[in-house]
Amino acid sequence: MPAVRRSSVPSPREEGARSNRLNKRMHHQKLPMNRALRCGAKTRSGKPCRCPVVRGKRRCRMHGGAAGSGAPVGNKNAFRHGHYSAEAIARRRQLSELIRIARDTLAELK
Repeated sequence: MPAVRRSSVPSPREEGARSNRLNKRMHHQKLPMNRALRCGAKTRSGKPCRCPVVRGKRRCRMHGGAAGSGAPVGNKNAFRHGHYSAEAIARRRQLSELIRIARDTLAELK
């Protein structure tokens, strides 16, 4: 394999790459998008999300900052069947107490 010849004069391509890196570094600090707060939600890779947060929220649009995302206000799911309402729990306790009394009475009769 022949040796690669290097010229002492930098090519325009190398010159552009060097100045491009400097411009990116300076440009990176100026943009308001880069100064925005970051989401920080844990991604599947385990690293924090680097997307900017949605205005007025603490997460990005993909992690819960979008309008309409999240659970509804209040616990509306508990009203679906009423099995865990205070009245239903009290009724079950009364019924188990009645069953306990009936078993005790039957045991005394025998």
